Amino acid sequence: MEQNPLKKRPGLHRIKKQGPNPKSQRVGEHIKCNNMSDKNETLPGGWSPFTSNISKEAQQAFAEATKNWVGVTYSDFAVSQQVVAGMNYNFLCNGTTATQNPLTALYSVHVFKPAGSGAARIVKIINIPC
Repeated sequence: MEQNPLKKRPGLHRIKKQGPNPKSQRVGEHIKCNNMSDKNETLPGGWSPFTSNISKEAQQAFAEATKNWVGVTYSDFAVSQQVVAGMNYNFLCNGTTATQNPLTALYSVHVFKPAGSGAARIVKIINIPC
C-alpha cells in the first residue's frame, strides 16, 4: 500500500496557493460570476452592478449628503445601489483635498437615503488604494 507523501511532512497538506476564483471572470469594472444571469439583474436586497449612468435620484442623494462636507471635494463617476428601507448608494469618487497642495485619491462613499422625506446622509467613506 502506497503512503501519502503529505503525511510524511505534517501541515504541508494545509498550505495551498490561492488563485483567482475559477467561477468568476473580470468584466469591465465588476466581477461577473458564470452562474449568474447576463441581464444585470439585481436580487432583492442585493447591490446593483456599478454604472457610470447615475440617475437623477442618486445625484440628488449624493449632493444632499455631501453639501456641508468640508475638507475634501468628492466628484462621483459611478454608482451601485441597494434597495432597503430607503436606498443605499455606493458612489465611486475622486476626492480632492482642500489644501494648498491638493491631493486626489479614489474613494467609495456610502450614502443612505431613507424612504419618504428623510435627508440623505453619509454612512462611511473608504479610501481605495491605487
